[in-house]
This record gives sequence, structure tokens and C-alpha cells, in this order.
Amino acid sequence: KKRNSAHQSRRSLRRVAMNLTTRSRFEGDAMTTKHTPGPWVAQKHSRQEWHIDAPNGDARISHKQWDSLAVVYGCDDHPGIGGYVAEANAHAIAAAPAMLTMLRELRECAEYWSEYDVPLGIVERLDSVIKQAAGETN
Repeated sequence: KKRNSAHQSRRSLRRVAMNLTTRSRFEGDAMTTKHTPGPWVAQKHSRQEWHIDAPNGDARISHKQWDSLAVVYGCDDHPGIGGYVAEANAHAIAAAPAMLTMLRELRECAEYWSEYDVPLGIVERLDSVIKQAAGETN
């Protein structure tokens, strides 16, 4: 009987996760965040220069497409590795909207977690990093 209860609990969690994913896909981040909604893409412009573009733009400010939302540069002092560092930084920045959405979904799922199933303090750390990404003070 305990196994059946655990199975139902996992099914409920999956259903919640599916609802969150579906909702975030259809509602988008534009109404829930201050930043330009994703997706963002990293585009190489030169050996040590990458641009972060938002191909879907930001309807709130009438941008249908936003090229060069941000620019990431490598280090001229170390041209051998500067380009690799710029590329890695650009891809990390471009993934930010998707990561923030995922963090918010995890935080919402936290309502269903048992205190024994997750590391201590994980909910507080999720709250902290979400606030940091949103530009709110901790």
C-alpha cells in the first residue's frame, strides 16, 4: 500500500510539472519578468566577440526582433583562450531566461517536496537566486 501511495505522489508531481511547463510555454515570460523574454541566442561576430540576440524581440517595447541585446568580449591580453572564454560566457548568458523559468518551476514544485527528499536549504537558495536574477534585493 505504501508503494501505491508513493507511485500516486510521483504521478501528482509529474502532473504538476507538466502543467507548469505547459503554462510557461503558452504564457511566456514576458508578463512575469522585467527582462526581455527568451529565447536568447549567442551569435559569433568575430573571434573574440559574441552577441546575445533575442530573435522574438520584446513586444512590451515594440521590438519584433532584438539583435545585440548584449555583447560579450574575449580578453585581448590572452587571445589564445580569450575567444573560448567569451564563447562560454555568451552561451551562459543566452541560457539565462530558460534557466530562470526552470528555477521558478522548481520553486513552485517545492510545495510538494518532502523535507527528506531534498538538500537542506534548497528552497531558500532557489528563492535567493530567483530574486538575484530578477534584480530584487535578498
